[in-house]
Parts: sequence; structure tokens; C-alpha cells
Amino acid sequence: LFIACDDENKLVKTPPQVEDSMHITASSDAVELTEGNQQDVLLTFDWNAGTGRGEETYLTYLFKIDIAENNFESAERDELGENVFSRSFTGEDLYKLTIEKWKVKPGDEVELDVKVIATVNNSPNLYMKPEVSTTKIRVKTYKVAPTDLFIIGSANPEGTSATKGILMNEVTPKKIYTWGGNLKVGEFKFIRSKTELLPSFN
Repeated sequence: LFIACDDENKLVKTPPQVEDSMHITASSDAVELTEGNQQDVLLTFDWNAGTGRGEETYLTYLFKIDIAENNFESAERDELGENVFSRSFTGEDLYKLTIEKWKVKPGDEVELDVKVIATVNNSPNLYMKPEVSTTKIRVKTYKVAPTDLFIIGSANPEGTSATKGILMNEVTPKKIYTWGGNLKVGEFKFIRSKTELLPSFN
């Protein structure tokens, strides 16, 4: 028990941290990402309400997830407010976190640390340590097969047919492509194959 005085000489007590009563759990201890499950909810975390700290106080919840052994320094954070006891992730959510945010190598499996923090509010003269509950899960990432994208049309200096399409540089699989060069005055669009005009991006 620590006792101190604030600037207004009010008594401030710091009680010890309470035991974990939230007991956060994951719907699975390991998930595998694929191109086909991007829109599916693959992982859900649930926890109990934190321990009450008095009639005038209330709890808000902070959810964190990060690469294991990183001390949550690059964590994804979600301020969940009151009475929220669940957090879900789709395959796309987990892909963006692992591959795009934390730069995990596609195809690798990674362990993640998860934490939920119950913060005590409306206790101006009595600091109360937050309640914390943690767990771990594993995520298997995947490699995205490369997908070509070609520039065709009257602006293409090589010719207007699909077989003369200019291959673009695929920076992020299926998302970001670049190309630099000279085009003619005219129109252009993008196709996936030199043998098919559809589908196209116009």
C-alpha cells in the first residue's frame, strides 16, 4: 500500500492490482490465413467484466495485439469503452496486421501477444491500478500468387491489340502496380491477360 499527497494535499491511496477476473480467451489458439477466407471471421477474443471498484467508478476496456515478445511496442490498439467484452478479426484484418503492419514474411507462422486492460474511471482521489488479462495465439500467413496486369489501348506505343500489352510491376500482390514510360495520345485500360480482354479496369 502506497500513500501520497497530491498538489491540493488530498490523500491519494494506491491499492494493489486486483487479480485477473477477466480471463480473456480466444476462439482458437491457431488460425491459418488463405486467399479464400479473407472475409470470414477467423478469430474472436472474449473476456469477463473486470472487478468492480466501487459504486461511483466504471471500467473501460483497451484491447491490444502485437507480435510476441515485443512488449506491445508496435501493438494495434482498440479503445472499446464500457461493457464491451469481445473483439473479432477477419482473415483480411489479420493479413493486414501480420503482413502489412508487422512485415511478417508471407508464408511464415507467427505468435501474437494479446492483452485486454480494464481501466478504472471516475475515481479522482484514489488511483486504482488497471486489471490486465493476457493470452497468446498463432497465425499462419500465406503467399499470394502473382497476378499480371497489362496496359493496352491506343495510348500503348507497342500497338492496340491485347498481345501488345505492357506488363506492369506488381508492388503489392493484386493491389498496387507501377509502370513508368512514354504513352501516345489516346486511351488506355488494364487487363489481366494478353489473351483475354475481360475482365478489365477502365
